[in-house]
Amino acid sequence: MKKIFTKATAFLSALTMSLCGGFGGFSASAEDSEPVQYKFTFNITEDMEPAPKVDVTLFDDKISDLSYINIPDGTFIKEGYQFSGWTVDGIEGFLPGDTYNITNGATEVVFEPVWYEPKDTDSHTVSYNLEHNGEVLEYPEWLKDINAVKGMIVTPNYTRINAEDGFSNGLILGGDYPLSFGMRFVMPANDVVLTPQWTKYITLTYYAGDVDRLVGNDKYTFNRNGNTTTDLAKNDRFSRIGFNLTGWLSDHDGQIYKPLEVVKLPDENITFTAVWDPKSYVVVFKSGNGGTNVKIKGVTDEIIICPEPDAADNGKRFAGWKDSEGKIYQPGDEYLIYGTIPGLGISLEGVWENSSSPVNTTTVTPAETTTSTQTTATTAEEIVYGDANCDGKVEIADATLILQFLTNKDEYQLTAHGMINADCSNVGDGVTAVDALAIQKLDAGVLKSLPEKN
Repeated sequence: MKKIFTKATAFLSALTMSLCGGFGGFSASAEDSEPVQYKFTFNITEDMEPAPKVDVTLFDDKISDLSYINIPDGTFIKEGYQFSGWTVDGIEGFLPGDTYNITNGATEVVFEPVWYEPKDTDSHTVSYNLEHNGEVLEYPEWLKDINAVKGMIVTPNYTRINAEDGFSNGLILGGDYPLSFGMRFVMPANDVVLTPQWTKYITLTYYAGDVDRLVGNDKYTFNRNGNTTTDLAKNDRFSRIGFNLTGWLSDHDGQIYKPLEVVKLPDENITFTAVWDPKSYVVVFKSGNGGTNVKIKGVTDEIIICPEPDAADNGKRFAGWKDSEGKIYQPGDEYLIYGTIPGLGISLEGVWENSSSPVNTTTVTPAETTTSTQTTATTAEEIVYGDANCDGKVEIADATLILQFLTNKDEYQLTAHGMINADCSNVGDGVTAVDALAIQKLDAGVLKSLPEKN
C-alpha cells in the first residue's frame, strides 16, 4: 500500500500540516463546559468554479457540535477534468450523499476535490486476492475486476465470500489499508489488489465449572464470528445453591470479566468459566417457647456454632435445633451453612419437650433421611403433590430432597411415586427446581395449596 499510494501519502502529509496550523481551536478546554466543536471545510480552489445554479453556500465551512457531516451535492467544472468526489486523506473517497464521521480524535477536517481525466487511456485494474488458509479460492461468478483511471472514486464489491471455516467481512486495500463495508477509495496511477478480511466461525462456551450444587445444565455453547465483540452472559446463566456468579474467566487470555461486559472475541474457540462467590446468610435459630430468635451471620460452607436457646423453661426441656431436613443439633454443635435456592433463607426450629420426656438427640444424615423416607410412602393410588419423600407430609424437607436429587442423583434418589408427588408445579414438565420453590412458597404461605399452575 505504501508503494501504491506514494503521492497520496505526500498529499496526506500536506493536509495534516494544514489541519494543524490553518484554523483556530474549537475544542472545549478543561476549564469550561462548552461542547466540542467540529469544523468541516470544503477546499474550493481558484481552478474549480461552481457551475451555474449551484448553491455555493452548501460548501461553506461548517461548524457543528456533531462529529459527522453528510457530503453536499454539487457540480463543479475544471477544464480538461471531470469532478469525481472528495477525499480527506487522498485514499478514501466520498461521493455526494455519503456520510463522513471523524473517528481519530481530530476536531477539524478539510475535504479536497478529486478529479480524473475523461480522455485518460491509461486504465488500471482493481482485482481481488482470494487466498485463504494457503489456498486460492475460485472467483465467484458475480465478482468482477474493475477498470478505472487515476482519480476515479471506486466502490469495491463487498458481497460476502464464504469459506469452509468463515467468511469475508470487509477488504484490505493494497495490503495495509482496511476498508469496512461501503467504503470507497481514490484510484491511484497503478493496479490495485483487494484482499478480503476473513472472519472465522468459532464456538463460544459458557461452563459452570467443576463445582457441586448446580441446578440445571453446566454448559452452554454458541456459534459466533471471530474477531467481533459480544456481550457476555448475565449472572443468571447458571444457578448454584449457596453461590453468586460474579464473573467469567476466559481461557484465551486468563482474564476475569464481569457479566454483561462487552469483550472482543478471538479468531479461535473460547470458553468462559463461571467465577463463584459464596453467598452471605443470616441463619435464624427460632427459639419458640416464648423466647426470641437468635441470628448468626455466615457465608456458604462456613461452620457456625449452634447457640443456647433464648427462652424460658416453662416446664419444658429444650431438645435441640431442627433443620429443614429434620436433623437435630444441640447447643455447641457445629452447623455447616450449605446454602439454599435464591430468595429463601436458612432457619432452624427450636424443639421443646415436656420435662418428664427423654431428650431426643437423634441425628440423621442426609443420606439416611433419603433412605428412610423412601420406605414410608403413601399408597400407590394417592398423589400428594409436594410430598417428594412420601412420608405423608409436605414440608421443607421435601424441597431439600428435590434439590439434592437434582444435583446428585447418585446419592439422593426419589422413588417412582416420589417423582410423581414431586412434580407439583406445572404438572407434567418433570421434576425441576421450580417444584422445590413451590413447596417453599407453600411453607411460607405464599401458596395455599399444590399443585402450582404456571
